[in-house]
Amino acid sequence: MKYDIDEHLLKLAKLNQPMNRLYFAVANALLHPLVHTLKGRGLRHEYLRFKTEYGKVRIHLVRDDSASGELPCMVYYHGGAFMRYAAAHHYRYIKKYAKECGCAAAFVDFYPAPRCRSTEIEGQCLSAYLYLLENAHKLSLDADRFMTAGDSSGGFLAIKTVSLLCERGIKPRCNMLIYPLIYGLEDTESVKKYTDTPVWNSTVIPKMWGYYLDDGYEWTTAEKVCVPTYMEIAEFDCLHDADLRFCDELEATGGYVEKLVTRRTIHGYDAVDYEVTRLAFERRRQFLQKFLIAPDICRK
Repeated sequence: MKYDIDEHLLKLAKLNQPMNRLYFAVANALLHPLVHTLKGRGLRHEYLRFKTEYGKVRIHLVRDDSASGELPCMVYYHGGAFMRYAAAHHYRYIKKYAKECGCAAAFVDFYPAPRCRSTEIEGQCLSAYLYLLENAHKLSLDADRFMTAGDSSGGFLAIKTVSLLCERGIKPRCNMLIYPLIYGLEDTESVKKYTDTPVWNSTVIPKMWGYYLDDGYEWTTAEKVCVPTYMEIAEFDCLHDADLRFCDELEATGGYVEKLVTRRTIHGYDAVDYEVTRLAFERRRQFLQKFLIAPDICRK
């Protein structure tokens, strides 16, 4: 193999995600029923639905069945190039956060592109966060301890949601980003280098933006999303350099940044349960404990 990918990821490395509508239509028909796996043993599951100007919003709120009182809340946006519903590992992690991290996990089940585009999808993501915050007491959530999180394109949505929230004077406790997609990454060396990496590579990015972006799209800046941030970065990933650059930009604003560059990994590596991903999850758990769970942590 061209890249020195960890042997535990070799099965994953056989997967590729073509950027065409037929692939996503078939994949979504198979994937969306997996959302029902959130109703696991030992978990309390609530399905929240409401209408907004951006269309219907769907949220799956999950917490440990033994938890009591008002819990901190992680609002999670899943990856999938904006076009794909969540995969099995997304639901596995949502349940782990709820059972092992001392928080409620709110999974935002947004409608994907190209059915919806950037204005609608980002509006659904923002509306989900605001709904949970406004109804925190009724949902047994602690309104003072909310955060955003996401992987890949979901990390992009988490960043944009923080920006939109901060414009409204609302500042999440923290943001957890797993190999996030960053807007304007096309000038980086990793984009030029990783044109043939498994699972995801730079050749499909232009078509992805074409399906997702509205005309006149506006991104954000590090200054507008300066909350304590945790970021995981894969070694063999076209997003690698843009992720590192965004971390540097956040640090330059004076923000707290904790980054973990995983070795011999590819985009989507945390779909596989092995030593590297177990250690990464522990780092995530520690970050949540420090900035979301612990009651004596003040907002930055």
